[in-house]
Amino acid sequence: MKLRYIKQSYLDQLSRMSGQAKSDWYSRESCWLSSFFNGEQWWASSKIELHGEIELSTEGDPVSSDLENSIRIYNALKDKLTDVQASDPRFWAYLCHETCWEYMKWRWPTEDADIGRRYLVQGGSSRALSRNGIARLWWFGHLTYDKDRGNPYELTGVFLKNQDIQHNLIERNFGRSRIVLRTALEFLKTHPDMNSKSDYVKLGKILNRLGGVRLLDCLRADELVGYLEARM
Repeated sequence: MKLRYIKQSYLDQLSRMSGQAKSDWYSRESCWLSSFFNGEQWWASSKIELHGEIELSTEGDPVSSDLENSIRIYNALKDKLTDVQASDPRFWAYLCHETCWEYMKWRWPTEDADIGRRYLVQGGSSRALSRNGIARLWWFGHLTYDKDRGNPYELTGVFLKNQDIQHNLIERNFGRSRIVLRTALEFLKTHPDMNSKSDYVKLGKILNRLGGVRLLDCLRADELVGYLEARM
């Protein structure tokens, strides 16, 4: 099965939709893009082959489901996307509006969600990708997956334990550095007393300041840990 995407001209139409039209279309229970585009061929298939069907859970507490669903979508696309491809809004928009529509309605109900941020990708920053309803799940898995651990998703669990951890790490300048993010999460794992919003804010600021004077990706994990130990 090939991964599909929304053609750019049609994605542009979605992005330009007025507020009332958004409310009308996004309140629908079933997928609606074929109707919206009057039966035109608005999607295309990429060359990317999925490992299997993408089936996200819609059971239990929506927020608590993020870990399981991050694992599910990353497993389906693991080793299939480059970072550049995984930054392409067209893929994520298709998944949000078609493949994962039921999940999106459950996790990000339109009366509560910012449609532009959750169902599309507004801008090309790490923050934009971390707020899209499906892209965020893949990136969370991608950045925290560690095949050398007994549980390769152990750090994913640390990352998704608290939304304040997510906001203060992935939305920083170093947010897409796998080694920096994993080191920070391992640091939190071994310091369970650091579990407040202020701790997470401080951790993010310390790493951000270090990134202003050193190239973080060139530092060893033990150097980063030593730096954090001395300042936290």
